[in-house]
Amino acid sequence: MPSTSWEPSRICRRKVSGEEADERSDIFSLGVMVLEVLTGGRPFEGRTSAELVAAILSSPYYLRCDSSDDSSSNSKEVQRQDEVMQRCLAKYRTGRFASGAAMKQELIPSIEHHRSRAQNLYCFTNSS
Repeated sequence: MPSTSWEPSRICRRKVSGEEADERSDIFSLGVMVLEVLTGGRPFEGRTSAELVAAILSSPYYLRCDSSDDSSSNSKEVQRQDEVMQRCLAKYRTGRFASGAAMKQELIPSIEHHRSRAQNLYCFTNSS
């Protein structure tokens, strides 16, 4: 029997607010999973379910690189990956990619660059 449980840290604003989910809701959830893989952490955290929901609804996050390579090309690539992830995790659906195909087109090149540079990326929120 399939599991009906869900991971609260991957739920988008629409779903948390009780609105109907759509493809852009899935883009948010996938974006959270991509960040978990890339950084080993979560973009939104809370000690309680209420804190987690509040973080999803309102806390910004930032993707940064923990690297000794502070060259401008490295900074630009991390900034580009952050921009892609910001579009995945936009608080409102209109700020997210319109489709999975559009997300893939932007996301795959940014991940490939990350993998080839072996950068240590991490997320932090305004409270970190």
